[in-house]
Amino acid sequence: MNKTIFCALLALCLAACGGGGADQGVTTPNPLAVSPASLTLTGSTTQCPSGTVDANFTITGGLPPYSIKPSLPDIMVLSTGSVGADGGHFTLIQLNTNSCLASATITIEDMTGAIVNATITTALGSTGP
Repeated sequence: MNKTIFCALLALCLAACGGGGADQGVTTPNPLAVSPASLTLTGSTTQCPSGTVDANFTITGGLPPYSIKPSLPDIMVLSTGSVGADGGHFTLIQLNTNSCLASATITIEDMTGAIVNATITTALGSTGP
């Protein structure tokens, strides 16, 4: 077959099926994000928070499902280890520590390997104005 005829037929076939150009119908997800990206939990005036906490986080963007892992699993207890949908939530439900956390992270990873972290710190409460 002549190269010119082959190329013309190929172009006609690609045009007929919608192929050959930019990907159509394929969307690029928004960047992976977690909100809040950082959080300071405040305890009493004499100690940092410990025990039950209720810190909620929302994951957006990226490509679900998401895996969720605390940097200090013996200290930070999460409501779940995975979230299945964009806009999904998880909660830091407990801190098992008797001291302040200078910095700890919760790592969120989507199915493409994109990673984002939420940073958790704890502090003594203030004595007021």
